[in-house]
Amino acid sequence: MNNKLIIDNFQNDFTKIHTKMNKGIAILFMVYYHLFVLHNNLDVTYLSLPDLVVPNIRYYLANFGKICVCIYCFLSGIGAFYSQQNAKNFLPMYKKVLTHLGKFFLNYWIIAMVTIPFAIHTGLIDFSIKSIFYAMLGSVNEIAEWWFVKLYVFLQIISPVLIRIIQEKRIISKLLSLLFLFVMIAMLKGYIYFYGFPSNMVLRLLFDYVDCVDYWYCILTFIIGIICVKYNLYSLIPNRVGLKNKLLLFLFLIISIAIRVIFSNNASTMTFDWIVVPIFVFTISKLLYGTKICKFLCYFGKHSTNIWLIHCLWLFYFASDLVYFPYVSIFIYLWLLILSLLSSYIINLIYVPLCNLFFSRKHKLTFDGYFYYK
Repeated sequence: MNNKLIIDNFQNDFTKIHTKMNKGIAILFMVYYHLFVLHNNLDVTYLSLPDLVVPNIRYYLANFGKICVCIYCFLSGIGAFYSQQNAKNFLPMYKKVLTHLGKFFLNYWIIAMVTIPFAIHTGLIDFSIKSIFYAMLGSVNEIAEWWFVKLYVFLQIISPVLIRIIQEKRIISKLLSLLFLFVMIAMLKGYIYFYGFPSNMVLRLLFDYVDCVDYWYCILTFIIGIICVKYNLYSLIPNRVGLKNKLLLFLFLIISIAIRVIFSNNASTMTFDWIVVPIFVFTISKLLYGTKICKFLCYFGKHSTNIWLIHCLWLFYFASDLVYFPYVSIFIYLWLLILSLLSSYIINLIYVPLCNLFFSRKHKLTFDGYFYYK
């Protein structure tokens, strides 16, 4: 087969490279959003260079960065379908889910085992078995930016059910099954609202995972991710991106950004992100795939989980003065990325060998791509 044809066919699929690239975009958005939107409770001052050119442009840029949440949900839906689509029943599907969550929690625990003792020492978290138990399993309300842990776990747990529903051939069966699932979730949330959480620690944790589902748009974006890869919607965009197609893709990219900016009335709004994210992800993927920018974004994508969990600790809880020390906004942003990357290097020195020991005995992880940009 012609080499060019092989490359074109490869580009026609949404691959791990596309996923890492978009994770890189999402984490860069997240850091900017947290720095320049959610900093109001911090006693810090800085000089915003963008605002000197266009007043309040920093806020609009950071506000758009909120799209990072639904980008992660969308990519999680794609990843869940790819890993579970060939399973014949729920047992192998949930084995994959447990393995995936095991790898995630191994990464999370390495960070938590350092963070939680320090948080207890500073009074952020109570020194009790209950508090430590909840914190180690992602239910740590004191670190607000870790709220996504609960939603991520919840999405992974229900992913086999959602995939089976979407694989149903009859549309009416799909709709009724999805309706039943959403009713069950709503009933559990209603129970929590009227009766509170169970006293049992394990049940309380499970209910807490369900209670995090206030962000219905995140679940919808996760489902759309599954649908997009199920029906290979990414292949509808032409591979041979000539000037005409590039201009068209760029137009769709601008439209997606405009929708997010115009209809987001505050920094936490995600109402239209289920529409914006698929358009944004697919167009940016086609425009940047195979470029040097793609490699740069993939590098950050590989560190995205660590940067997500670490950057907020530097920023909000333990070293805000250090983070804002450079004073100028662009240097503050770069400085926080550097602090988070350095932390991620240390974490991966522990995570990679442990992951190989417990989860990746056949296909071992390497340090390739973690410690240098290639």
